[in-house]
Amino acid sequence: LLFSFEINTFRTTEHIGTHVDAPAHFSEGSWRAHQIPVDHLVGNGVIINVKSKVQNNPDYRVQLSDVYEWEKKNGRIPDGSVVLMNSGWDVRYPDLDRFQYANTK
Repeated sequence: LLFSFEINTFRTTEHIGTHVDAPAHFSEGSWRAHQIPVDHLVGNGVIINVKSKVQNNPDYRVQLSDVYEWEKKNGRIPDGSVVLMNSGWDVRYPDLDRFQYANTK
């Protein structure tokens, strides 16, 4: 009789990667994770690409003008949409000096 067994352990902190953080985590009396309606978690998304702006200025913060620029090219962002920002910062990983950029000015 052939018997095989494998076991693995994976451990990480709760705030790594994509996750849902319940409003109750930071606002007393708000929804806990199991209370959030599904329609608040799923929807159409748009991605505003600011990679070139971040490349030239690591301190760049998304501006309302970036939203207007996106809408000029693509049309109005539909109500209820999830707006995501693509900074391109992921290409800096795993070079921690570049990934964990800290403005020391």
